[in-house]
Amino acid sequence: MEIQDEIDEQFELLKINYPGRELQITRLQNLIGDIHQIVPSSIFIFGDSATGKTSIVRAIFSKYKKYASFINCINCYTPRLLFEHCLNKLSGYIPGPDNLYSNYAHCETVSEFVHYLVEICSKDENKDDEVIGRYLVFDNAERLRETNPLLLSALLRVPEITNLNITIILISNIVWEKFRSQTGMLEPILLQFPSYSKNEILNIMIKDCPKDENKNFYYIFIELLYDVFNKPCRNLNELRHMAMLLYPKYIEPINEGNATRNDTVKLFKHIEIYFKQALDKLYLRNISSSEWKNKSLEEYIEPSINSDITFELPYYTKFLLIASYLASYNPPRYDLRFFSKSSENKRRKSRKQEDVSGNKRSQQLYGPKVFPMERMLAIFYSIIEDPIEGTIDINRQIASLLTLKLLIKIGNTDILNQMKCKCNVNYEFIQYLSKSVHFDITKYLYEAI
Repeated sequence: MEIQDEIDEQFELLKINYPGRELQITRLQNLIGDIHQIVPSSIFIFGDSATGKTSIVRAIFSKYKKYASFINCINCYTPRLLFEHCLNKLSGYIPGPDNLYSNYAHCETVSEFVHYLVEICSKDENKDDEVIGRYLVFDNAERLRETNPLLLSALLRVPEITNLNITIILISNIVWEKFRSQTGMLEPILLQFPSYSKNEILNIMIKDCPKDENKNFYYIFIELLYDVFNKPCRNLNELRHMAMLLYPKYIEPINEGNATRNDTVKLFKHIEIYFKQALDKLYLRNISSSEWKNKSLEEYIEPSINSDITFELPYYTKFLLIASYLASYNPPRYDLRFFSKSSENKRRKSRKQEDVSGNKRSQQLYGPKVFPMERMLAIFYSIIEDPIEGTIDINRQIASLLTLKLLIKIGNTDILNQMKCKCNVNYEFIQYLSKSVHFDITKYLYEAI
């Protein structure tokens, strides 16, 4: 029972290391905490990104890797990759030079997977008469819907088909209702990881306090940072990243002898310019912590456009981002005027171009507006001059923009035609992007008439 004692200790440690997740950890402990119990057939864990789902489940199974297979569905994007990785991990088989990087077995169908799964579990049962639970964990499980429409339904029935003590654990950012299909599937046990509250976020971020720093002083800083970044960003990982970058700048006046730790107002005025620049770089991660530390105050006050954009996007992805910016900052009723192909509208745009550049800044004060994906695509096909090649997958390029957080999805739907988004880049960024593809965006920007 030594391994069971380690597992119990691990659960207690998780409750300390993950504030605000005690209820979810206790629920998981009741469901899968005893390795020798009869385990549930399936569990569906869901919640927003950066709510501790994957890290907690990984930590739980770190103590008994032999009995668990942790699969990232982004990497295993075909049924064969999925099945073979599962079999490798459960059997302890490691592809390497000695076996010519082969897998435990060649497996392409569900029936083959079931056969080899029973074979692996039968070998272990011969060694020990005790009942042992096994776990197949699928992270980013929403990708399973794209792999094969029947794959998810078949995986949920694996415990029933094999008659083995196996739990299928699915981890996803979307709700279970989005997984249901007309073919029908077994209903798993649902476990939600809700978004963190302000106090829970601060209790987690205080753990990043430098060892030689006063925790009360650091708490004042992260509370200030949270209040500034709260509305545009509730992602815990991003907030922790920003705290790591901005804290050295926050204490600069103290290190230089120009302020004390009690001069809160003076410290805030010093960090304010850095907060403004950081808000423009949310999610982009286009600057390292060392580069951030070495930038002077003048570079923040008058930033170079080229220095802000240090990564390259594919050609059509640039036009998609430009279209999203136009959809966010132009009123829908003017789409016909700006994007019609008629010569009359072109003349209107040419007359309008004289004044657009002078008033474009005022439109930034309102911030980006939410737009339906259909409208963005209509603008995209209007501003692109050359015919799009058949090999170009526009949907994948939109998914890349969402992953990079250059586009922010509004709502829970993941169906492209029903999705609503808003653009998450500033005018300087989009201007630089437009110049790189020789597109004059000022011809298409709205101005109060």
